[in-house]
Amino acid sequence: FVLTDGQVSNTDAVLNVVRKNAHNSRVFALGIGDQVSRALVDGMARAGAGTAEFVSNRDQQSPAALDAKLVNQLKIATQPAITRLAVDWGELGAVEPPAYPGVGDGDDNGGTGGGTGGGTGGGT
Repeated sequence: FVLTDGQVSNTDAVLNVVRKNAHNSRVFALGIGDQVSRALVDGMARAGAGTAEFVSNRDQQSPAALDAKLVNQLKIATQPAITRLAVDWGELGAVEPPAYPGVGDGDDNGGTGGGTGGGTGGGT
């Protein structure tokens, strides 16, 4: 989890670190304030296969608003992530799904399907 006001001068370097570690970590980012860098917060969440939330200055006046956003991220974070996925499409053969930014950037199979045989699939 990252809580930030997004006031960094090295956004690209931060995103590169997140990408390099995406194979073993997810990043859930919470941007705080009206001047937060959306590129940083959204980028970390996307590169880290997590989610981004934002708390404006107005939201900060209500502890319930902050709590709701944090609880939402915790709920998502506690759900298991698919780390390896294999799909056997039977006689269709190898079929590649569309590419989604931030998905499959690590050392896993990245959600791509393929193979031949009896139509079974699995994931962890």
